[in-house]
Amino acid sequence: MFRLHNRVNQSVAAEDSALGTGDVVGCDLEPVDHVEVHKIRGVDPDIAIAVVREHWRGAYVREGTGPNDWPTQFLVRNP
Repeated sequence: MFRLHNRVNQSVAAEDSALGTGDVVGCDLEPVDHVEVHKIRGVDPDIAIAVVREHWRGAYVREGTGPNDWPTQFLVRNP
């Protein structure tokens, strides 16, 4: 499960080709949409992925990871 985070730099560069597709889930964890997910350049997709062309655009980090696990280009401000 990945989520947007307000401490993540949303202007990171993503690869052009998609890794695959993913579900966008609502509060009840039921799918509300499907999106293509992309690798972020220089970032392990186990840590973060990007959605680049859909309504859900942004950099998403794996739940359970924190700023100490994120690449330095992700950090945009202090807690």
